[in-house]
Amino acid sequence: MTELTAAPSSARKKNTVYYINCVITLVLMFAGFLIGPIGPLTESGSKVVFIFVGVVYGMITVGITWPALLGMVLLGFSGYMDTVDAEGKVTAATTVAKVFLNAFGNDTYLFVFFLLIFAAIMNNSGLSNTIAYKMVSLKFAQGKPWVLSLLILVAAYLVGMLISCSPGILIPWAIVYTICKLVGYTPKDQWPKFMVIGIVLAAQLGNAALPFKPLSLQMMASLKDATGIVIDYVPFTIFAIIMSVLIMVGYWAMCRFCFRIDVAPLKKVDVNLGSDVVFTAQQKQLCVALAALFVFLFVPSFLPAGTPVKAFFTTLGSTAVAVVIIAVLALMRKKDGKPYVNVIESIKTGVPWETLILLAFVMVISTALTTTGNGVKEGLSMVLNPVLGSASGFMFSVILLIVAAVGTQVLGNLIYGLMLMPIVCVYGAATGADLSMLTVALCVVLNAALVLPSASPLAGLLHGNTEWVSEKDIYKYSIPNVLVIVVVAVILCATLGAVMF
Repeated sequence: MTELTAAPSSARKKNTVYYINCVITLVLMFAGFLIGPIGPLTESGSKVVFIFVGVVYGMITVGITWPALLGMVLLGFSGYMDTVDAEGKVTAATTVAKVFLNAFGNDTYLFVFFLLIFAAIMNNSGLSNTIAYKMVSLKFAQGKPWVLSLLILVAAYLVGMLISCSPGILIPWAIVYTICKLVGYTPKDQWPKFMVIGIVLAAQLGNAALPFKPLSLQMMASLKDATGIVIDYVPFTIFAIIMSVLIMVGYWAMCRFCFRIDVAPLKKVDVNLGSDVVFTAQQKQLCVALAALFVFLFVPSFLPAGTPVKAFFTTLGSTAVAVVIIAVLALMRKKDGKPYVNVIESIKTGVPWETLILLAFVMVISTALTTTGNGVKEGLSMVLNPVLGSASGFMFSVILLIVAAVGTQVLGNLIYGLMLMPIVCVYGAATGADLSMLTVALCVVLNAALVLPSASPLAGLLHGNTEWVSEKDIYKYSIPNVLVIVVVAVILCATLGAVMF
């Protein structure tokens, strides 16, 4: 009887806390409309700042969907897009319809949407599974436990980079479980713990390696809207891949040389799980489609300006490249007359709508916060000057990277990136920091979020795998890795970043 009454009581307490946080969220979001101008903030700036603070608080405490949607509605009444004539009269007012058009009709938003569909198509074909098993079956890894361990991490990295993080985690996890059964490891042993945690990290880092992933596009869109700076895909990819791979290898080396995990059982058994795995005809064709996507997204960076081909790709745009490839795949039919790919099913199963709603809010709030004349830039400078007033551009970058590496372990990386970009765009420019380099580095650092389940949905997935890892295990391996992340990021920014950007 006690247990039956305890459950409803616990639920009531959770609901009470939830609704209290809802009230706080709403109060913060509406506060700017009641308080009016504050210090350097104009009436519009005050509304925008409090909407931003309220939405971020709501995302942390009650969820993403309704705070983001309501925040976009309230932005329609903030006046941040008002056009004013010389006499101070509003000639074109901000409306909710304009806000939603800029949010959900934004090219970056549509690009992410169609890329997620394409990733789901590839994953539904079993391509993720084939890539992962092919990686761990390479002959040179047999009898070499640490090489095998690194290959499993690389498999997670590649799937996370080319397709998505979820299969990049779940499939390598399954491989690790199978290996454990073969060699006699149990969930109490350290090797599976190190691998289960490392696989999540590797998939996250793979997700950071390309410029057309949700977080990367969010950060680059914020930078472009605030400063006009456009980061080219080629230097982004080169720098992000090098940084993310070094962080992954750093985690592997830390576990090998510092924690000195026992891998002796792996030397005694020939682990060959992928010898009978082959690429199907459909998977091969999808690999061609993936290669075409990369070619058409990256080639324009190498074309000389003013040429007809460059003009064509400029007119086409990145979003249309993804759309055309999906359309071609949808057009094709198998020999039995069935569709080659099921686009609708891919949308149902492969599109994380909550992430897209957050991205839509980012598209408009980043513009609203950095609009000239609303006092936000001046207010941010007043707050940060006492702390960062004498910092050089490089020191500012170092401080931001440390703050990002630590903070992303607690807050959701998409939300935390949303919070950091106004500081980067407004104050970073004043210090002379290289904003392109810093943005790319932040994209990588913010993805490496493991310590708490609130850090990201993938961190939540890791913390939920209680059969193989405990919270103590996660803290043991992931907290020291924050230092690895910071060291790699700072060294690369000081060396390679200074040359590339």
